[in-house]
Amino acid sequence: MPGAPGAPQPGGGFGGGAPQGAPQGAPQGAPQGQPPLPQGPSKVFGPDATPVQQQWTPSGLLPMPEHADSRLQRLRSSVRGAGRNTRGADDVAGELAAPVTTGRRIAVLGIRGGSGKSTVAALLVSAYATHRGDRVLAVDADPDLGSLGLRLGANSPTSLANLGRVPRVWSTLDEAERCLGRSQSGAWILSGERGSAAPETVAPNAYFGVLHGISRYFAVTVVDAGAGMVTPLNQAVLSDAHAIVLATPASIDGVVSARRALEWIREWNPQRLQQATIALTAMSPQAVSIDLNRTAEAFAPFGVVPALLPYDRHLATGSTIEPWRLGERTRNSAVQLAAATLSKARALP
Repeated sequence: MPGAPGAPQPGGGFGGGAPQGAPQGAPQGAPQGQPPLPQGPSKVFGPDATPVQQQWTPSGLLPMPEHADSRLQRLRSSVRGAGRNTRGADDVAGELAAPVTTGRRIAVLGIRGGSGKSTVAALLVSAYATHRGDRVLAVDADPDLGSLGLRLGANSPTSLANLGRVPRVWSTLDEAERCLGRSQSGAWILSGERGSAAPETVAPNAYFGVLHGISRYFAVTVVDAGAGMVTPLNQAVLSDAHAIVLATPASIDGVVSARRALEWIREWNPQRLQQATIALTAMSPQAVSIDLNRTAEAFAPFGVVPALLPYDRHLATGSTIEPWRLGERTRNSAVQLAAATLSKARALP
């Protein structure tokens, strides 16, 4: 696939620590050598000293975001990494950057609502955009107010549902780019509709028309689908994907739900199990106590190996994901999941 000319520089990716100039504890704007500025609601005043109303943004709900790992944890990680054999990390990075002959489409589905599927999709998109030299596309196909745009910190001027209403053909990449947004990691995005609270119903034929027309310009396309397995749109997403990631909470109930979803896939199309991966998303610090060996045994009859995304304070805020603020374990888990998923996708003709 051709490279992406003019790609913006990512603001800290999955390769390591904070970007140059990123805050390490004090808020941005604090003069060097002085105590940090006080945190609290701020006002902007016009020329006549009257308050100017600022536009509301989701990030305004949060104080200065913190790194998921404490400074002590980051120090210990850097010391361990100084003498660590990086061959394993290099192998994973090589899998992420492996060339593809035709565009690969990866579907991320939530077995139920609140499973963390948009978070998983955003982590995959950021990992591919960071490690690959070609184009990566993120598509929000969740009809129920999908949050992929929020997690990636970017939105597109139109949505999948709007493009599906009027069939069209993109004859050049420039025409396709006019419909897309761009994230800080360099990935393009076709986000959901932001101006309506009503679900956006997309017919399967409309989905195929838009995805096949626009994804041909991208090496990897990650589709964030809705929750559930049996909706017509989600079945279309499943049937069209080269690899499938099923997101489920890292809990007993989540494992049971994932087994039922795999049973449904086996009855629907047993060959699709070869492209499936289970992403166990830890919703609380206590979720890491789940027995991964026993969990792997639960999925062994289906030939599916689960992957655990550990609890992460930065992810738990539900805001835009800044990769450099993720904990070391989270970054490593996300990169390994992205590499394993792309490997499954590349195995299909």
